[in-house]
Amino acid sequence: MKRKTFIRCTAIILSIIGISSCNSYFRTITTINADGSCTREIYAVADSVFLAGDMSKSPYLFKLDSSWKIIPVRPKHPNFKGQEAKLQKDCNVKVSKTYSSVNNIQASVRTVEEELKSIAAPGESLKEIFFWFYTYHTYTVTYKNIAHLFPVSIDKYLSKKEQRIWFQGDLSSCKGMNGMELQNYLSTIETEVQTWYNRNVYELSFECIRTLDSQKTGSPYLSQLSQIKDSLFHVNENNNIEKTASFEHFVVEDVSRMLDTFFHTSHYSQLLSHFNEKEINRIYPQYQKQMETLSSLLIIFMDYELVLPGRCIETNASSIKNDTLAWKVDFPRFFAEDYVLTAQYKTINYWAFVVTGLLIVFSLSAKPLYNLWKKNRKCN
Repeated sequence: MKRKTFIRCTAIILSIIGISSCNSYFRTITTINADGSCTREIYAVADSVFLAGDMSKSPYLFKLDSSWKIIPVRPKHPNFKGQEAKLQKDCNVKVSKTYSSVNNIQASVRTVEEELKSIAAPGESLKEIFFWFYTYHTYTVTYKNIAHLFPVSIDKYLSKKEQRIWFQGDLSSCKGMNGMELQNYLSTIETEVQTWYNRNVYELSFECIRTLDSQKTGSPYLSQLSQIKDSLFHVNENNNIEKTASFEHFVVEDVSRMLDTFFHTSHYSQLLSHFNEKEINRIYPQYQKQMETLSSLLIIFMDYELVLPGRCIETNASSIKNDTLAWKVDFPRFFAEDYVLTAQYKTINYWAFVVTGLLIVFSLSAKPLYNLWKKNRKCN
């Protein structure tokens, strides 16, 4: 049973992409101050062991040090309202930290895993352009794409435009389409994405079988695997009439049956029965590592909120309420391309108004004062 569960893990990981409910939720609030410093608060769901002080059970994706304040909060926090309450109501802990500059954040974050750096420590910058009465600020957060973590590139199946439509919801290229045209277009993209899902599951399963087969001396089919790899997938993909992203079609057991059918043998079914979970981990360690990495990335998502010290004049935020901007951050949005959050705002340089006023007063009073001085001088 353990072996059967293990060899299905990779496909399950990839199928998680299509699952709407996720297991790791965070609410991040960044408050930028007028002097360029900022405070970051991150809400999460923690177990009782972490709340009791065991830092090894931290729910966070980065390592907490003494500079972070850990604050237990009651579920159903009063700030959690509307539909977001369904996700946020379970958050029972908050960590908080103040940074002297937004530009220092990324360098100070130590992630739990290097592969999680894209989401745990995105690039952040705050740039300023000074004008006399106002200073314009541009805040940017960049989540680096993680497509390279998958064995098969999505570029083979979707154009960059289609990737932005599917993963980031950018429908700007669909302007002018009616509902039926848009539905047909999205269905075409969905079919290609599902094929890509299946191909990734197949690649991982196939390489696992190939590695296991290489451990057996005198394998009669090992030398032929590279030649039939692509055709074997396409034949079985075409047989999958519904073209679903179900992992039931391309896990290790299924690929072993495909190979047995192709070679008219029972060699690969017997091969799998020969190895247990520990042996597979020993022979093909990167298999387990890749599964753990992908599973970590695919079940993480957050609500990102930004509080500004000035009036927002331009942003790509999905929602704006008062001085708070909000974005959704999850795996699909920065899978194929970098996902960039931007906000431009301006702050008033009050001292500039004071100085300008004094200059105006001085300029208006300078001539009368000069004339008075000149008159008094003549009298003397």
